[in-house]
Amino acid sequence: MCVAEYRGVDLAVALAISDELHGEEWNPGFKSRKLKRAESLLVKASLATLASYSRHNGRC
Repeated sequence: MCVAEYRGVDLAVALAISDELHGEEWNPGFKSRKLKRAESLLVKASLATLASYSRHNGRC
């Protein structure tokens, strides 16, 4: 975030959380289908956002 602020550019962050640490047990989800779907959606949304941003701002 500091680099984006220093450079004067926008920054967005998207996270896909895999493990659940609440309750009595640790529930690892690193290899779960749910995480893989979330990661896929994040990549598709990121690419669509970048493409849209580029079209509206005349950038490559």
